[in-house]
Amino acid sequence: MRPLAYLAKPNEEKSLLKLYASQASNNNTLKRRDRWMEYMSPADLEYLEELPYTISIPSLNSIIVHAGLLPGLSLERQRPWTMMNLRDITSDEECPGGFRTNPKKRRGHPWASKWKGPQHVYFGHDTKRKLQLYPFATGIDTSCFRGNYLTGLFISGPRAGAFVTQNAFRVYQR
Repeated sequence: MRPLAYLAKPNEEKSLLKLYASQASNNNTLKRRDRWMEYMSPADLEYLEELPYTISIPSLNSIIVHAGLLPGLSLERQRPWTMMNLRDITSDEECPGGFRTNPKKRRGHPWASKWKGPQHVYFGHDTKRKLQLYPFATGIDTSCFRGNYLTGLFISGPRAGAFVTQNAFRVYQR
């Protein structure tokens, strides 16, 4: 049976697995906001650990990634941190591909604005910029956890290119 949805590895996965292991081994009490983890099974954890960093869809010439890809580098040369955390880049001719990642405190260019394809990349992880539309990249993080809305995008079928949104039920805290 074909899955109804696919998921690229998120940046929170490592801390979530660490918290779960700590709680399980030390019998620590979870904070109220983390109590949902009590319902996770070992199979759920295994699923999270095995998630891919990217999902390639050759028939659509597309890639799905949680956060971003460093322009000018092949998919095989991308680093896990980049795929789970990237937002900003700066031009740097000394780096492979001509760009480097930016530290959190410094702002640069949105990585997606410099992505030249040929694959189209769909991504999230940029709540401040919200919806981003570039020739070869589409960002759909519309800041649901801050109380805005959740956004989805049809990438194939009769509704290809159509966005779907759902207002957040509340502001979610971390």
